[in-house]
Amino acid sequence: MWTSAFLHGSVSHLYSNLIGYGIGIGFAYYLYVQELGRRRRFWITVAALFIVVPPVATVIDYLVLYRYAGLVGVGATSSGFSGIVSALGGVIFAGMGALVTEEYDRATGTNTMLLVLPVALGGLAAANGIMTPAIASLTGIAILLQGTRFVSPADLRHRTRLHAHLAEHTENIARIGAYGAVVCVFLYLILPVEFVQTRGFTNILAHTVGFVSGIRGAILVESINSG
Repeated sequence: MWTSAFLHGSVSHLYSNLIGYGIGIGFAYYLYVQELGRRRRFWITVAALFIVVPPVATVIDYLVLYRYAGLVGVGATSSGFSGIVSALGGVIFAGMGALVTEEYDRATGTNTMLLVLPVALGGLAAANGIMTPAIASLTGIAILLQGTRFVSPADLRHRTRLHAHLAEHTENIARIGAYGAVVCVFLYLILPVEFVQTRGFTNILAHTVGFVSGIRGAILVESINSG
């Protein structure tokens, strides 16, 4: 159950996962070690994800895709460690929140994550050509509601104050935007619309499990080491 995550259907599949892993681990390492100075917590998180994500993803696959829903037939196979690659995207997402928390406070860090998430999902829908008026409306409302936690109506009425506020935090806004863009790209790559390909399929469920596990794992390690 654990080793199945490291079997690949083809050499190209292996290479694509290795490239994704290299990019993910590179961004996550820089964020945690260079930006946050938390090398030990970073490696603990990565090691825990390597141990936990494969069996968890396999069990959820079996229960949801095969046993419960029967969405995938016996002719299709799911292999590879893309769930772990997806988990690194979750680690970057959580690390971005930790970075904002360190610069400001926990509430601001949480609100930043809650702002980036609808932006990423809205971008995912637009990039895949599935943006509908309903999705656009919900995304816009979510962004607007979270945006008001950073920019108030009073700021909009007094543009000089708004410009001064933005200028004061330009560097942090750029850093958050950069890491947010990385998260958006990760979500685009791990959650494709067309996921069935010949006898194999892109397992978006395992990818989602990996991404969420990365977030939860990073937050858990952070809370344990901060307590």
